[in-house]
Amino acid sequence: YVVQSGDTLSQIAERHGLRSAELRELNGLSGDSIRPGQRLRVPGAGRTAPAPPPAERPAAASPAGEYVVQSGDTLSQIAERHGLRSAELRELNNLPGDSIRVGQRLKVGNGGAGRGTASSAPSVGADTYKVAAGDTMYSIATRHGLTVDGLKALNGRQSDIVRPGEVLRVR
Repeated sequence: YVVQSGDTLSQIAERHGLRSAELRELNGLSGDSIRPGQRLRVPGAGRTAPAPPPAERPAAASPAGEYVVQSGDTLSQIAERHGLRSAELRELNNLPGDSIRVGQRLKVGNGGAGRGTASSAPSVGADTYKVAAGDTMYSIATRHGLTVDGLKALNGRQSDIVRPGEVLRVR
């Protein structure tokens, strides 16, 4: 793969079903720095299953509901980690596009306030929850004292995408 202007190592890795660490190892890179025109080795069509999403990275030294952009992050990865769609994350932060910069603070949740609060949440039973419009995997997990990964595991899911009307196990 030939690196294009604006590419990040994590975007290239994701595009080819790899983790950033795998792509670095495959190319003998010690960090995430790449430059336009650089050639990177990527596996061919032999990969059958996509790599699992990157582990959720905590937002060190940032208030609840905020995330500090790290080197190699993409808007779509941050959105996925926090149970949001890219469009939701852009709207939440008044971003015109997908461009973000290292150190930038992004709102990734509302700390339980606003849309989808527990008092307005349509519950199905003590052990289940019916997804309402505006809910995200992150907001549902937080509301029920779970992590996104925990909620996904409880429901045998790999994706963070939820749809209104779905019923999820929360215990």
